[in-house]
Amino acid sequence: MNFAKHWAATLDDYAIDLAWSPDGTLLAVASAAGGITLHDAATGAVRHALAGHADGANALAWSGNSLLATGGQDGCVRFWDAATGKQTAEAKLGNAWVEHLAWQPSSSQPSAHSSQLLFAAAGRKLVALKPDGSIAHAFPDAPKTISALAWRPDGSACAAACFGHVAVWDAAAFTAQKEFPYGNAIYALTWSPDGRWLVAGCHDNSVHLWVPAEDLELHMSGYETRLKELSFSHDSKWLATGGGK
Repeated sequence: MNFAKHWAATLDDYAIDLAWSPDGTLLAVASAAGGITLHDAATGAVRHALAGHADGANALAWSGNSLLATGGQDGCVRFWDAATGKQTAEAKLGNAWVEHLAWQPSSSQPSAHSSQLLFAAAGRKLVALKPDGSIAHAFPDAPKTISALAWRPDGSACAAACFGHVAVWDAAAFTAQKEFPYGNAIYALTWSPDGRWLVAGCHDNSVHLWVPAEDLELHMSGYETRLKELSFSHDSKWLATGGGK
């Protein structure tokens, strides 16, 4: 198989995050300087240049093909209409950087994207936001800075990790379904597609696994580097890992 460059784009700073729209027609690009651009997937042309975040952008997350959420160093989450490039809402979470955004899987809300929740993390703060920018719930502060978010595939719960701790938050009651201690930093978090396994990539060159429904906990150590990337196969049988210093 031969790969060839299809198109290229130049930003005003390095790209800090990338996110494809679910239908694959748009690529959202966040510049470390704060700007957000929406590129046509076929041509690379800039469909919209969004104001983004004045102090720097950190994170991108799509809800369907029409709504893009962005998080920045200004402590704000902003919502954008992908068709018009206009900002539709904003939520100020405080002074800490908004570093993690995760939309509730749409399969759990088949009627409309308007009922989806966006979990946003800034420092130790975790909030559930509605698409109109209003706060559905503010969770108790985490023990340390939140380092990863991961929704259970059925959308019933979202896991949040920080140094030494993982909490699984119920999406309806906003209560902790499970809490797991772990004696090190966690860089990555993911669920298996069947919703059975919750897996963390860790600072101590290891992968830690939980089966929350069965109170089962497993550990795989001996990796050469810290684990920062995790991805399951669609049938939940295989887990790919990646990392670095």
